[in-house]
Amino acid sequence: MIATLTAFAALAAWAVIATIEMVARDGYRAVPTRP
Repeated sequence: MIATLTAFAALAAWAVIATIEMVARDGYRAVPTRP
């Protein structure tokens, strides 16, 4: 169970960082249109 929670926390943190990076690189549009 600890491993599952750790994996979920890592995935959540990665998702937040990736979303911020995408938004920042895409000029703060709500829906990124470039890969």
